[in-house]
Amino acid sequence: RLTLKMDDVFAVAEQGTAPFDGNHEQIQRVVCDLTEELSTSVEATHRARIFEAIRICARCQPAFTEPLCQQIFVQLSQALCGPPLPAHVLSEIGKLVINLTLHNPTGLSAILQTDLCHNLAALPLSEMEMTARVILLKAIYLLTAQHQLCQEAFNHQAFRSQLFSTLSLGLEEVDGEQQTAVTEALRCLHVLGRRAWANDEHTVEAQQIALLGQLLLRVCPQNMVKEVVEMLLVVPANYQQFRNQEDSIDKLALDRIIHLVSTHVLHTPESELRAAAGPGIMLLRALAKAQQPARVYLRQQFLPPRQSMAERPDEGEGLRPRIIQLMTVPEDHLNLLVSDFLLVLCGNNVSRLVRKTGFGQAAGILASLGMLGDQVPDDLPEDDDSSGDEAEEEERRLFAQADPVTARQTEAAPPPELSEEEKEASAAELVQLIRRLNELGIFKCNVPGVTDEE
Repeated sequence: RLTLKMDDVFAVAEQGTAPFDGNHEQIQRVVCDLTEELSTSVEATHRARIFEAIRICARCQPAFTEPLCQQIFVQLSQALCGPPLPAHVLSEIGKLVINLTLHNPTGLSAILQTDLCHNLAALPLSEMEMTARVILLKAIYLLTAQHQLCQEAFNHQAFRSQLFSTLSLGLEEVDGEQQTAVTEALRCLHVLGRRAWANDEHTVEAQQIALLGQLLLRVCPQNMVKEVVEMLLVVPANYQQFRNQEDSIDKLALDRIIHLVSTHVLHTPESELRAAAGPGIMLLRALAKAQQPARVYLRQQFLPPRQSMAERPDEGEGLRPRIIQLMTVPEDHLNLLVSDFLLVLCGNNVSRLVRKTGFGQAAGILASLGMLGDQVPDDLPEDDDSSGDEAEEEERRLFAQADPVTARQTEAAPPPELSEEEKEASAAELVQLIRRLNELGIFKCNVPGVTDEE
């Protein structure tokens, strides 16, 4: 009888409809019977079919009752804690956990997460098991992201090793399931690392992840760069060196992040820009703040020295004008994010920021940080970021002759030609204004050569 009901579930699933015409009570009864069947000794293939049937029902049922959820969790834990399971059984368990996480979160615990990590650690790193690996990583990610289950998973050394091994696949040319597995591993490390790196227990792992992320940026497909960036965001900046074998700045890795940011800055609507480019901007900001060579290189890409100040710095086409325009867009979080990033690129030097963007563009971030009065005279030396740079010195010279508000040079209009009568009228008006100020007691002033009678 139970086998017939399972066949009915699979049949309607192939047709894309809900089992038992969507009758929730009947679905609950069948799931209850299937769960009890799991408590008996069943062979692996039949167990996988039962998990698949429960998963289909969970997908169609808004939410199981709490007692039924608890029964399912108990059976899942018992199955995961037993002998190593074949990949196809793990796939069905992972899919079921994903459905339960999304629709029936009651009762999910760190125990289930740890069990999944244990089974993932025992899974061979081969092409045949790659689908199961992807599904288990996705299930662990959802459990971690939705229920803040972190330390238990990351303390599992074998699981950490599997994550690192999965990421290492991305250092080679991959596609299909392997690329998906690398992406899911990146997402797992992103949510796990938020708290794992907050203490000193995993210093070595943080350094390994930072180096692995840097290597991935050099070779991974462009559509994977954002996931690598988000993973690196949760690693403290002091662990991220971004150095190459010659011990100089790794421009290739930085260029991949710059490409991600510039593409979105130039082509993504402002309403979506913070979500799309925000992670890249925040990572570049952290690197620029921590490393002077990275700051100099990034400033050359985003705020290169201007050869002419005939136009405002936010006028024209390209990355520099567009990112300066974003400093004053109505989106508060976006304009502060971009403005703070550019201020860091300028080494927190207010005069340099004003010179490169104009005081009008920079006033917002300077006011919010209480730095409006922090400008230094242009003839004082700046920090060593640009010492000896002829292009920077030329920009400073041009800015000294420009309007500081717009950072644009304006030619002074010649004074209008006045007739003798107009000059006399202007002088008389000036005398009257001075006399009026004297009468009001604002100040005392005598006009040479002019008596009161005159």
